[in-house]
Amino acid sequence: MSYSPRPFTSKLFQLTSLTCALALAGCGGGDGTDIIAPKPDLPGGNNNGGGNTGGGSDNGGTTNPTEKPDFFLQNITVNPSNIEISDNEDVQTEFTATVKALKVASNSGVSDQEVTLKVADSVNSGAVTIEGQDIQLTDESGNAVYELKLNPQAIKDEVELLKNGFTLIATSKKADGTIVEQTRSIPVFRKGGTGGSQVVISDLVIKSELKTTSVSNNKLNVFGDTATFSVIVEDKNKVRAKGVSVGLGLASTDGVSIIGGNSKETDQNGIATFAIKLEEGLSKEAREALIQQGVSYN
Repeated sequence: MSYSPRPFTSKLFQLTSLTCALALAGCGGGDGTDIIAPKPDLPGGNNNGGGNTGGGSDNGGTTNPTEKPDFFLQNITVNPSNIEISDNEDVQTEFTATVKALKVASNSGVSDQEVTLKVADSVNSGAVTIEGQDIQLTDESGNAVYELKLNPQAIKDEVELLKNGFTLIATSKKADGTIVEQTRSIPVFRKGGTGGSQVVISDLVIKSELKTTSVSNNKLNVFGDTATFSVIVEDKNKVRAKGVSVGLGLASTDGVSIIGGNSKETDQNGIATFAIKLEEGLSKEAREALIQQGVSYN
């Protein structure tokens, strides 16, 4: 049996590990809500409304400027998550990338925060471009949304692009000058899987296995986690298949990404191993969505 050097067929599976209650999901009130401690009584302040507030002055003195809150950048979200090269070289693939800035104290969005997005790919530089400004201010929800395009005519090495995808790097500066960064590797696929000899899905049996680092029951923790995702490939005679190229793509899911490349070859044991990261600091809404929907992959 011969195997294609590219994954031309795909199956959709549902990771059910996130649909169960997570071991570290609760610390605080029993109703599942986030509890924030009340503000302390400050010396000289008046908790009955007579004290100084954020933009007020001290006894007629100078006005205190409002300090920017401490924040972090959430994992970059790409929609659609699977970027395809069109068979028509005149058609560019359009997609969006969203970078979210969240307050460390409350996980609420930080508005008017300057965020810079860059495309890192030295081989295929110019194939993926940002339409408009690469520096944007976050909106009232803390989102900076960028429009991007993949131009088939500008691809210099398609094999490299299909193997390793491309990388998006988002950066932003804190009030103290510290630079915060968020990086995401984006997989790229050839639409329709044209070219080469195709592997019939019935000829291969695909199994998967998830091993997490945070808890022993191998369920991803929505408060932040890393995991090893193994794809096991066997032929119809249950013999492990070595040297089969496996491409992994995640459905559009906030906070979940593939680290270190989305294309691997099975080893002598027929196993291709991927690193999965679930971002820390997700909003309550994003955590609940993950628990209910799980994570789908191709």
